[in-house]
Amino acid sequence: MAPTGDNSNVAMPDDIFYDQMYQAMGGSSNGYFDALGVHGAGFAAPPELDPAEAAANKEKYGGYRFFAFRHVEDIRAIMVKYGDTAKQVVLLEFGWTFDRVNADYKWHGADAGIDEYVQAEYLKRAYQFAAANWQPWIGLMSLITMPNLDWLNDGNPQDEEQYWWAIMEPSPIDQKYWRPAYIVLCIYFQEELNGTACVHNPNR
Repeated sequence: MAPTGDNSNVAMPDDIFYDQMYQAMGGSSNGYFDALGVHGAGFAAPPELDPAEAAANKEKYGGYRFFAFRHVEDIRAIMVKYGDTAKQVVLLEFGWTFDRVNADYKWHGADAGIDEYVQAEYLKRAYQFAAANWQPWIGLMSLITMPNLDWLNDGNPQDEEQYWWAIMEPSPIDQKYWRPAYIVLCIYFQEELNGTACVHNPNR
């Protein structure tokens, strides 16, 4: 579910949908799914920010709980409410954009002070926060996104919303144009967690 502030025949907030879904299942997800898929974009907020603060500070963070990465906890609370605690949450996508050009997105990208380096730091901190606070109920965390060469087709990849979420530049298979997020996460997962070398570490 992609979160939204709308609640109409066109769209509804993800937490309302999930709660009504559990009601439709009679309060039990057995036979319906093995893990619950959730979206966890961070928007303008750092990964540790309480969703209550995002809701209270409309000017800075947008004015809704879902404008915080930790809105994932709101969805987990619905699972707990219905006793569905044995199953995990899977983040099908999460991340931060540093969009500098698209008006619908740059308010929580460049206008919020997020650049390539902040994006990298927030992604690492999101994984660290989940490891420290969301065990054992968090499962796969799939960040957005890897690049697509199709973004280059019109000669302006920057007009693609996804371009600004990506952790690499669009790269041919024989060329790799890393962004800071790719390097930071490579070092974090390979060196800090696994004790093996990140071959892309510029300091090696």
